[in-house]
Amino acid sequence: MEWLTCIKSTIDYIENNIKTIKSVDEVAEYVSISPFYLQTGFQIMTGYSIGEYIRNRKLFLAALDLVDGKKIIDVAFDYGYETP
Repeated sequence: MEWLTCIKSTIDYIENNIKTIKSVDEVAEYVSISPFYLQTGFQIMTGYSIGEYIRNRKLFLAALDLVDGKKIIDVAFDYGYETP
């Protein structure tokens, strides 16, 4: 698989499953690449590790939900945070 296609598939998978992703291994299995090579390629292409990307996206989406008036506790549990 070409790297650009692989990274695009990775980002698409992350965006579609942002609330349920448990590990990088899950993402790597989806795009059929070893976690090590996926992490390395993703870091080179985007400048972020996969974990950083997921954390930043969750925080951004949580902030949008808070702006829309949702309760902090609901947003925290929605995005997998253990405490508000």
